[in-house]
Formats: sequence, C-alpha cells, structure tokens
Amino acid sequence: MNYGNEVVGMMEGAYFVSRSELLTWLNELLDLNYNKIEQTASGAAHCQVLDYLYPNQVPLQKVNFSAKHEYEFERNWKVLQSAFTRLNIVKAIDINKLVKAKYQDNLEFVQWMKCFFDRNNHGQPYDARARREEAIRLYNSNRNTAARQPEVFEAVSRTVMRTAAANPNPNVKPMSALTSATARGKENIARSSVNVVSSAPNQSHAVLQEENHNLK
Repeated sequence: MNYGNEVVGMMEGAYFVSRSELLTWLNELLDLNYNKIEQTASGAAHCQVLDYLYPNQVPLQKVNFSAKHEYEFERNWKVLQSAFTRLNIVKAIDINKLVKAKYQDNLEFVQWMKCFFDRNNHGQPYDARARREEAIRLYNSNRNTAARQPEVFEAVSRTVMRTAAANPNPNVKPMSALTSATARGKENIARSSVNVVSSAPNQSHAVLQEENHNLK
C-alpha cells in the first residue's frame, strides 16, 4: 500500500518554520513538553507523529519513550525506518547523525516531518497521551518478560537434571513432568540434557563389566 510518498523538497514552507513554532506544533499535537529540538533525537516523537497519521501502522510498543542513550535512540529510529519502508514513504533517515542530538540535523528532520504531516493530515481524532501511555505499558511488559526468560530456562534445566538423576532408566521421560508452558525450543535443549544424563549410568555399568571381565 502506498501512503503519501511524494518528495518533500528543501524549498517547502516547513523548512522556513522557526524552532519555536516546530516545538509548539509537536507539543500540542502529541501532548509533550519539549523545549529543545535536540530532544527529538530519540526518534520517539516522530514515531508517534506517524502513528497519528497512519493508525496501527507503527508498532509503538517497540518504541522506548524513555530513551536516554544513543543505542536506545537508534532502536527507535529503526522502528520509524521500518514503518517508512512498509508504508512506501520515500525519506532517507541518517540515523548515525540524528542520534548524536545535533541541533541542525534534528531541526531539518523535524521540518521535513512537519511538511509531511501537513500534506497527509486529515484531522482525525487522536488521544496522544493515552496512546503513548498504552505503548509504554506494553513496552515495559515485553521488556520484563524478556528479562525473566534466562531465569525460567535455568529453573527448567535444574528440574530436568534432577529428574534425570532420579530416573536413570532411558525409557523414562522426565520431561513429561515439566509444565506445558515451557517453550518448545527450551524443551528440546532440556531433552538433550536428559538424554546425556540418563545415558551416563548405562555407560558406567558397561565400563564396570569390562573391568570385571579383565580381572577374571
């Protein structure tokens, strides 16, 4: 689908809009409190401007609205870049420059975004604060879930090892005792651990038999 991919030239009116006017526009549109153009270097506001224009086309739950570091800014800009590609919006994003929070680079991008907004805005209702708060809630939820994954895997591994030690018979399937909520990939890894552990007693028994035979 093609969404407003007309080229915005350097002689467009938005490129002559003052810094204060641009900040007022962003603050009123998105219910923000920016006082410097450099604050747009996080890319978060631009993601939300695009969300305003094209609802449900930008995964705002992937945007870090509290970003403070360049690597966090970069991730936000990549969300915007992917959305541009998906919407067939023709605009090169020099992420390496923008994340440095230099005034001129970010001023020019805000000017471009203002012009693009003016061309494609249809005046639809948009609750910017509610939309942002919901995105932040989902972002934090996803991050907390990801942070717990290593703990879950470690707990599953310990359970598998204990079960395997208590059931050396290779015909026993200790994995059946584990919760069904365990991820399939983790189950496969854990199952490999069970096979290694459960085969160890059989191997040891074979070695003892061989040693007894040699002593006879």
